Amino acid sequence: MSGTIGNPTMPLQTVLPAYLYEQYSADDNISAFFTSYTELAQGYLEWFNQTPLAVYTSNGISGSLLDWTATGIYGISRPVLSSLQTMFVAGVNAYAVNTVAVNGNVFYQSGSATLADDDIYKRVLTWWLYRGDGKQLSSEWIRRRVARALFGANGADVSYDDFAQVSVVSQNINAPAAPVLSSVSGGTLAGTTYYARVTYVTPVGETNAGAEASFAVAANNLLNVTSPPQVNAAYGWNVYVSTATGTETKQNATPIALGAAWTEPTSGLISGAALPASNTSVPDHNFVITIPPSTAASYFSQAVSSGVLNFPFTDTISVVIT
Repeated sequence: MSGTIGNPTMPLQTVLPAYLYEQYSADDNISAFFTSYTELAQGYLEWFNQTPLAVYTSNGISGSLLDWTATGIYGISRPVLSSLQTMFVAGVNAYAVNTVAVNGNVFYQSGSATLADDDIYKRVLTWWLYRGDGKQLSSEWIRRRVARALFGANGADVSYDDFAQVSVVSQNINAPAAPVLSSVSGGTLAGTTYYARVTYVTPVGETNAGAEASFAVAANNLLNVTSPPQVNAAYGWNVYVSTATGTETKQNATPIALGAAWTEPTSGLISGAALPASNTSVPDHNFVITIPPSTAASYFSQAVSSGVLNFPFTDTISVVIT
């Protein structure tokens, strides 16, 4: 079998002109009307040729035209990014005594709801419509999808360098190494030897404690514990300290930011929670996505939490911006 493949058929480039009947050709007004009509029709033709409606990433597709195209062709309406929470309280025994009148009601609302602009709308469209990564779910598949939502301005594709800025972790992360201990001047505590261990904290849980470190602190000084290094999926760390080996307890009420050190209070150690019994940092059926801070990161986190950007599985998704 032989043959050649010809050039694809090009769309119509020029409209058929509108012609006057000969008996009206001498009328300048009617002639100008027909000329204007032909020019207007040619303009519409050129616009349609240069603006393929299905290609929503085009600069020519914006505003109400974008709404019409995305809704009409793809069935995806312009999303609302919302952190709005509402509560309606009414009726007897529905709220604290003497707070709401009998047969009265109270409506509470907090947060915000914003209609997505064209840029975000196009990113959402790409989130749902892009098929270049195939249908096999993996951490890499999720990473590419997230990178496009973060860095693909107006729904455009992104580079491998952009992919590299996103981390997806789907299994427990390792405990940190033994912490670096030192002392700082302050307080009136007696000198003693401290034993310390640290853990990583993720949006899902906490790692096991790392190896133990010890340090002798002189009187009138306070123990200082250096932060473990940044790792993907973790957003903070906990410190466990005691004056006897193997008996460390938690010293911080809330996770400490990675990069920030912990210093013993002048009142001394507290008797906090015991060391974690197991690694719960990223248990099964959880994905922790780490993304760099940016305006797009804020939109992405809000879009995921509000359901605008969903994932094709029922596992839990947590987002860390760091």
